[in-house]
Amino acid sequence: MAEQRELLIAAIGRNLLAAAGAVVAIIGVITIIFSPGVKGWVKAHGILVYYGLLALLLIALVAINFIRLAKARLASEHDRRVVSQFLAEMPSDGPVITWLKQNTVANGIPFEYLDIIENVYGAMNANVIGLDNRAANKAYRELAETMEKFRVFVALNTFPDKSYRRVWISDSWDWKARKEAAEHIESDQAAVVTAYDHFLLISHKDGLDRPTT
Repeated sequence: MAEQRELLIAAIGRNLLAAAGAVVAIIGVITIIFSPGVKGWVKAHGILVYYGLLALLLIALVAINFIRLAKARLASEHDRRVVSQFLAEMPSDGPVITWLKQNTVANGIPFEYLDIIENVYGAMNANVIGLDNRAANKAYRELAETMEKFRVFVALNTFPDKSYRRVWISDSWDWKARKEAAEHIESDQAAVVTAYDHFLLISHKDGLDRPTT
């Protein structure tokens, strides 16, 4: 929790400094443009030269912003550490994702896989900082949301077998209720797979899945 607090404070500080810097820069540019010295310079050199210099300034600002955005997309150590921990617990070729992609509740859902999903979701939910990469963070939160929906619905609509190794939809339910529950679980299951693949795609594209140093 102490580490999470420090990261949160650091993230807030970075954003405040960035916002303050942008405001100061804008005020500074406007002050220079409308200063008496610039007005005198324009009279001496002509308005066309002035507009040309403004165009160059605008191009420079756009270039700086582009470089800043490109740098922001670079994978931070924090992001790579979070994604590394996530993939260690729920790898793309691991049993949980394999089951979600290839099975249905009709085969029974192993308790151990539900435990993994719950633990991974708990870690994601506890990560109040999220990820520095905005696109990856959005996909990260969407994945957590789909995992929670799947986990909660399964918990409320399935029951353990005699061995307590799997959960099933109860045979005592009427056919319609079983069908509706199964379809709902399969829909939530597909949503988890889609969100998972989307998160991995963004993480790989932006280098968040590279090993940490």
